[in-house]
Amino acid sequence: MNYNPFKIKTFWPKASAFGKFLLMRYVPGALEKIRITPYQATLTVTDNCCLKCVMCNEWHTHHTEEFNTEEWKNALTQLKEAGIREINLTGGEPLMRKDIFEIVRHARSLGLRVGMTSNGFMMNEQRVAELIASGVSTFSLSMDAVGEKYDEIRGVKGGYDRLLRACELLSKERKEGKIDAYLCFLLMKETLDAYQGVLEVGRKLDLPMVVNLFDVNPYFFKIDGLKEKYNIGDQDKGRLKQFQRVMVENRSQHANATYHSFSEIKYFADYFQDPLQKNLPCSVSQIRVCVGAKGQIYGGCWAWRPLGDLRKATLKEILNSENFRRNTRKMFKKECPGCSCGFSLNLRYSPPNVLRESIFRLFPGTRESIYKN
Repeated sequence: MNYNPFKIKTFWPKASAFGKFLLMRYVPGALEKIRITPYQATLTVTDNCCLKCVMCNEWHTHHTEEFNTEEWKNALTQLKEAGIREINLTGGEPLMRKDIFEIVRHARSLGLRVGMTSNGFMMNEQRVAELIASGVSTFSLSMDAVGEKYDEIRGVKGGYDRLLRACELLSKERKEGKIDAYLCFLLMKETLDAYQGVLEVGRKLDLPMVVNLFDVNPYFFKIDGLKEKYNIGDQDKGRLKQFQRVMVENRSQHANATYHSFSEIKYFADYFQDPLQKNLPCSVSQIRVCVGAKGQIYGGCWAWRPLGDLRKATLKEILNSENFRRNTRKMFKKECPGCSCGFSLNLRYSPPNVLRESIFRLFPGTRESIYKN
């Protein structure tokens, strides 16, 4: 749920943001004076789900009093008026909502680019066709393993077979140029030996693999003992380095087979060594807004507390409030719990990382340092 599928396509807002981030990071006092208008939003349209994932607590409760259709339409209109251009619908499972197609159609009518993150369990040929017709242009399907291992992690027998069918349907549409689609792999102790199967599915179906990093700070992953059970520690270093080696080789030989750059692959180990990564400013806190299922407004990620409520104030009032600005400045400086939300975007907006990536691309021999040190 922490993956954002959109690549850099809206050039000018992103170029402007990059310049402002330079000033905010390196010029004393600039952070308090410069403001960036968010252009992305992640919407948890429901916290309810049809799976029982071992690392998630959302399915333990049936969630009620979530935004209804009209409330979501109003929220989308406000997001558009605030400058948002790209949205990603997630959950829970978005297809648990019977009105999901109506929500998507409204978003497209506003000119918003729409992506969706799904577990694929409820997808079939009819629903895929209707989602595309409604306006979803980018799909992200969660696949942490294959076969029985996937069913064990996701908690529902037969779940993998249904996910694989969804992948095949989306692969067909992607090959015809109708949509973009990705496989999202959650990297944690439990999946360190399962990635080869996911990579093979991705190669077979021409679906690039995205890596999400296990994180216990977002509200949906707050379970006692979860970190001790699934976090990647020093004892797993060898297996993690092997994973990075495979990802580097995969990227070198098949550039389109993975979403991540070489420097992002390097970051996998950096993150598990120190999840806060205080020297990497949180750019995503400035360019993205997250909206919870009941209208809670978060500043770019799910690990920080809500900064507003759309049932009590307008989005404009929330974004212009001193509370929102103060807390997003803290997030930029990493005065927060730390998380893996939007790490790819943070790296792509970091000048030192841009330089590092340039070296990896220009001098292939340097790539071995990613997994040998």
